[in-house]
Amino acid sequence: MWMLLSGFVVLLLSGLCSAGPAIVPPKLGTCWAMGDPHYRTFDGHYYSFMGNCTYIMTKNCHVDKDHPAFEVQAKNVGDRANSQLTSVGMVTVKVYGVNIDIVNSEFGLVRVNFQLWNLPISLDNGKLKLSQSGFSVVLETDFGLMVQYDWLKYLVVTMPRSLAGKVCGMCGNFNGKQDDDLTTPSGSLASNVVALGKSWRVSDKGGDAYCGDECTGQCENCESGLVKHLEREIFCNFITDIMNGPFRNCHAVIDYKIFHENCMYDLCRGEIMKTYMCDTLQVYTDACQRAGIRVYNWRGIAHCPKPECPEHSHYEFCGSACPATCEDPNSPSKCKARCVEACTCDEGHLRSGNKCVPKSQCGCQYKGRYVEAGTSFWGDESCTKSCNCSSTGGRVESQVASCPLGQQCKVVDGIRGCYPTTFSTCMVSGDPHYHTFDGQLYNFQGTCVYQMASVCSNDTSLEPFSVAIQNDGRGKKVGSIIKLVEVKVYGYTIVISKEHPGFVMVNGELVNLPVKLNKLHIYKSGWFAVIKTDFGVKVSYDWNSIATVTVPNTYANAMCGMCGNYNHNPKDDMQMKDGKQAATAEEFGQSWRLTKIPGCVNGCKGPCPDCSITQRDQYMTNKYCGLISDPTGPFRDCHSKVEPMGFVQDCLYDVCLYQGKRNMQCNTLTAYTAACQEKGAMVYSWRSDKFCDAQCPANSHYSLCAQGCSATCQSLSAPTGCEALCKEECACDAGFLLSGDQCVHLSQCGCLHEGRYYKNGQVFYPNGLCQQECTCNGTMKCQNFSCGPNEKCEVKNSVRACQPVGKGVCSISGDPHYNTFDNSTYDFQGTCTYTAAQGCHLEGTHLKPFSVVVENEKWYAMSSAPKVSVAKLLAVEVYGYILILRRNQIGMIMVNGVLTNLPLSLYNGAVQIYQDGSNDVIMTDFGLRVTYDLVYHVTVTVPGNYRGKTCGLCGNFNGNKNDEFLLPGGQMAKHVNTFGAAWKVSMPGVVCEDGCSGDVCPKCNSKKKAEFGADCGIITDPKGPFAACHHEIDPASYFRDCLFDVCMAEGDHNMLCHSVAAYMLDCQDFGVKIESWRSPTFCPFSCPANTHYQTCAETCATSCPGLSDTINCPTTCVEGCVCDKDFYFNGTGCVSWDQCSCYTSGHTLKIGESLISDNCFAVHICQKSGVVLSQSMVCQSEESCQVKDGLRGCYPIPSLNAGVHD
Repeated sequence: MWMLLSGFVVLLLSGLCSAGPAIVPPKLGTCWAMGDPHYRTFDGHYYSFMGNCTYIMTKNCHVDKDHPAFEVQAKNVGDRANSQLTSVGMVTVKVYGVNIDIVNSEFGLVRVNFQLWNLPISLDNGKLKLSQSGFSVVLETDFGLMVQYDWLKYLVVTMPRSLAGKVCGMCGNFNGKQDDDLTTPSGSLASNVVALGKSWRVSDKGGDAYCGDECTGQCENCESGLVKHLEREIFCNFITDIMNGPFRNCHAVIDYKIFHENCMYDLCRGEIMKTYMCDTLQVYTDACQRAGIRVYNWRGIAHCPKPECPEHSHYEFCGSACPATCEDPNSPSKCKARCVEACTCDEGHLRSGNKCVPKSQCGCQYKGRYVEAGTSFWGDESCTKSCNCSSTGGRVESQVASCPLGQQCKVVDGIRGCYPTTFSTCMVSGDPHYHTFDGQLYNFQGTCVYQMASVCSNDTSLEPFSVAIQNDGRGKKVGSIIKLVEVKVYGYTIVISKEHPGFVMVNGELVNLPVKLNKLHIYKSGWFAVIKTDFGVKVSYDWNSIATVTVPNTYANAMCGMCGNYNHNPKDDMQMKDGKQAATAEEFGQSWRLTKIPGCVNGCKGPCPDCSITQRDQYMTNKYCGLISDPTGPFRDCHSKVEPMGFVQDCLYDVCLYQGKRNMQCNTLTAYTAACQEKGAMVYSWRSDKFCDAQCPANSHYSLCAQGCSATCQSLSAPTGCEALCKEECACDAGFLLSGDQCVHLSQCGCLHEGRYYKNGQVFYPNGLCQQECTCNGTMKCQNFSCGPNEKCEVKNSVRACQPVGKGVCSISGDPHYNTFDNSTYDFQGTCTYTAAQGCHLEGTHLKPFSVVVENEKWYAMSSAPKVSVAKLLAVEVYGYILILRRNQIGMIMVNGVLTNLPLSLYNGAVQIYQDGSNDVIMTDFGLRVTYDLVYHVTVTVPGNYRGKTCGLCGNFNGNKNDEFLLPGGQMAKHVNTFGAAWKVSMPGVVCEDGCSGDVCPKCNSKKKAEFGADCGIITDPKGPFAACHHEIDPASYFRDCLFDVCMAEGDHNMLCHSVAAYMLDCQDFGVKIESWRSPTFCPFSCPANTHYQTCAETCATSCPGLSDTINCPTTCVEGCVCDKDFYFNGTGCVSWDQCSCYTSGHTLKIGESLISDNCFAVHICQKSGVVLSQSMVCQSEESCQVKDGLRGCYPIPSLNAGVHD
């Protein structure tokens, strides 16, 4: 191998030399394709070709007994976010009757005759050999053909002079002349490279149905102005400068100018500089090192990350080109090839396929192929001989086999195996409607957890799996809709939840897509998350209202659940768990209930709403459901493939259920579109700005027929396992890739770590131990780590991290009375603005900074000359936001000066503000929770890991009650007023005072104490409604506060009620169940229109659609008002269904309201249909985008002379 490889490299390099082309063919000819892609023929002609089909690179066009037939093909793929860019995605070599496919990203593996094999391989007594060298696979034949491919985009073909003039293809004819290198199969010269590519295109290659030979976009003239040209020139010169450093010894052999020219070309097409530089320098390194030229480590200078190596191996800049393998452990000592960049197995380990294992775990040899221990494979091409390398290695066992009934031996996606002949799909959509495997249709509105589909067979040849579905009650009064789908297979529990769009949970932890789990592929296709197994089962859910389970016919008669038994008889699909047939859908659903969630129901409460004949006629028009079955409509080509009438009936059901409101037909139209595209049917445009408009996030656009799976940051191409050709979705704009759930510029892509993708800026803790903290910032950096004090490594809210243990609660109520984090109580009647709590001494921690400020004032609502003060304003500063709640701004919050509706979600959900009972709540993702009832009571809750890290009027949270009065400088204050004044926040123009002292402070005499003590005694009564809370929160201080405040208010009944309610709300915050304590005569609770009082009210129990997508609904109940029958909670009040608010990008808009974007470039309007209409806008030349009086908009630019008088 070394002699061939050395000669091959020398000729590769000579092809890059500055000298002119040779007249006589050299001893070896070299052709390469690299980049996006650039070609060099055997005779030294350079050209660029952007076709994305499969092309013949070279083949023997004059086969004889001395020159065997062979063919090398290259399949180009669009592996970037820019449609103008392509690269080599698969290399196929056909020689000696063997078909070899080398596929992009299948690192360390090759496909031989459509079976996946590890390297090295030796076939036909050594006539054909394949091995791994560095980061490339090298194929050699006994007649001198050599092919090298780096599993990415760099392909080199070398052949001996004996084949000169006998070959043809994209690489030319190797006759020593450049002027005839663009020869077509007919022997004529192509007029241009596109014509050349078309002539050598492989016509029968699978997967090329939608490929093209011509570049799309501005390919011929890509200059975009002088500035851009200079940027590219500077960057490409920078690459050249780097080459003049670490690569200086290589210049005498390689003319690096070709790299500069390719660089200018590629950046002109839209290549991303960061990725391009690292890839280019790696290719240049490979060429130089294989020529035996010393290259110095360039990765630090160029800020390029080291290649990620598998477990039990490490990166070497100059590693052996012949790695130690299980087949040949002594290979490095015999290797004469030059060193290359490589991942080298650690001491005591050998390369076993693409892994490094101890020698004791090495596998087997089988007919020149290496097989990993414990691996099964087919020993023939008809699936009749099953072979297995024992788990201890060394021995291959074989037995006669055949494909199971319902499967046949064939090649699918390039791999031979036993595959099902037919499949069946169960779909659940809308409200929800069930289409079973056997075609039965029924409706079931249960809101519990149900078994959608599961294997109910003793057949051990079938891989067990189960799919559960949980429906959301939509207020538990009208219908339901899918909330989450749970799949259990191969020991994994995978959850796709409406709560986490764009993500999936694997064994409780959120992960980005795509992800590969052994034999499972999970990826995004169109609107859907798809879980694909290796045994033919596929589960999908669109994070909204449509879920499907597709099973192969091998599972016929083996299924059970809501999707039926798949026995090809729809009449018995309502088979319950006990084997009997259900009489109704409700009875059927209840039998397959897995878990009863508190409050869930097994169908409509009372009669389900229905339509009149007149309404049904109206809803059968194209404005609603008739569009599905219209013979001339957008689905006309699908009717013969997917029966439309079942979907029409589903649509009518939903629209009737909601009386034509909320665009309910859109869910069914989307479901029918997905079903049609799954069958390969053409669907024509049917959405518009005013009909089922698809709202797409930043850097994306709606496409009815986008590529089945978008290119992702993980591989710069569609995810492995995705076969879909055309899907409706929000596709990333040109120049952007899918990063988890967002479209980002390639320069903002994240990192790979141990096979999983992490977004840029993401921090995570691998191996589930929190002993390492890894941060992705363009490159992955991991460091030793341990959880801090009062933290525990565990999964919370689906994220593994150092989670806080315990919490501290500070309560501020009434006049005001303070109960600190350390449960110390004091009174401070200052009427200024004060820091209640803030993060202090956070240096060297991962704790987030925050501050909570409270402004107090005299409580004039009590009397004209009040003796008490109360909170007037609450301000929280966190994550760069200043959030202000004011007493008179009900249902609103000021965000950085802009008045905004509640509820509200900011910073990708890291900050949520919502109404919970009588409180407004500000909640952060790190556990800070601040509540304000806009009257009397403020609470600040901090997580346990802030112990000793807070300061302000709520204390230092260090567990010591005796050092609460710490001043900002760290000294102890002797008096509460000194302490309070020290934490005052200066407010210009505000007149206030820092409380009272000594005899000046008002006091309650014994007579009044006795008078009012009886009423306040409800708090401490051991047999009263709050008795259950006494062991959680000592009521004594609350009783004292109640007595003082009621006394100061001269017995005002409202003050008494506020005081008692303060204790109750703090008790409920600790999860204590409080008995009813109000009555028509004692503290009656006044509720607004359409609501009624409950001691334990659930915020989202009857919510408008979309509310739970904006905020995470509280899991505990609080005292408050709940919606009356047929009314729905919109976030601040209860309205009829047709008056529900719109929810968009974390904001809430009432019908008719508009939201202007931060830059005044767009306005979003809430329509009566519940759909948000987004329109572009621009300020006039005399206007600028400003915020005035809490409202953002286009306002006149103030004149420079404004306010100037003569």
